[in-house]
Amino acid sequence: GQAHGGGLGGPVVAPPRRPPLAAAPLQAVPPATALAQALALVRQGEVTWDVTPVPALAPDLVRAIQLIDTARHFLELDPVELLAASRNRVELTWLVSALIHSSALAESPKETEMRLLAQEVARRFKVTLVEQFVLLDASGTPITRFDLAFPDLKIGLMYDGAQHWEHERRHKDTSINLQATVLNWQVLRFSART
Repeated sequence: GQAHGGGLGGPVVAPPRRPPLAAAPLQAVPPATALAQALALVRQGEVTWDVTPVPALAPDLVRAIQLIDTARHFLELDPVELLAASRNRVELTWLVSALIHSSALAESPKETEMRLLAQEVARRFKVTLVEQFVLLDASGTPITRFDLAFPDLKIGLMYDGAQHWEHERRHKDTSINLQATVLNWQVLRFSART
């Protein structure tokens, strides 16, 4: 880039000019191929983000499960398509492990982490864990849908994103908690801060 006067702060270097978009080759690929490419970058450690530690699962595997869950839920991606698209791109054993742990029901990466942790609790204490459990009142009307539930213990788990801190949403969540309590359910809410 070229230097030009920057006033009191001294010279400022202008960034190099990027080639026009038309000069950069763009290629559209099917979702399974795009996910396989992303998983390869995660496996190689080139793409990373913070994840909650999950016993017995490496952080890169947790990231892979989050990506796969998202694609399965929002894009209805078939795991068989992902396996085919991942040939010669992603280590098969690692990918199969991620697929075994994945779910099409998770609605967010944090919900995926919560499920992975709750599955360990379910295994340890030999209780059933259900995803997207609908809690009904005495008349059969839905009160809420728990992200996860231990129905035998009457414990519902919910991951609350930022929208749950808004005033109106807090009132709705309080009402859900009270209605669940009347039915002898305990609601455990988690957020990025917990």
